[in-house]
Amino acid sequence: MVNADGTFDETGTITYGSLGTVEFKTLGKGYMFPSGIEGLQRGGVLWEVTRGTGQLAGATGVITSNFSVASDGTVVDNHVAVLYLPE
Repeated sequence: MVNADGTFDETGTITYGSLGTVEFKTLGKGYMFPSGIEGLQRGGVLWEVTRGTGQLAGATGVITSNFSVASDGTVVDNHVAVLYLPE
């Protein structure tokens, strides 16, 4: 849920195919705000990786999410992940 000031926080899981999953939580707050294009919101958030499974077991790191949300619910979400795996 997005707060009245456009901030939000979240937790979730990302599946990387057969490699496994990572669980994450928001670092600080995420932000969503108007894009300047009618019917399109934009935003960004940093996620801390809290757990991994499969080949990603023991993963730590940070994921950056830059996204847009259209009025019809279409989401475009681009991630940059820096993951550290135990040796």
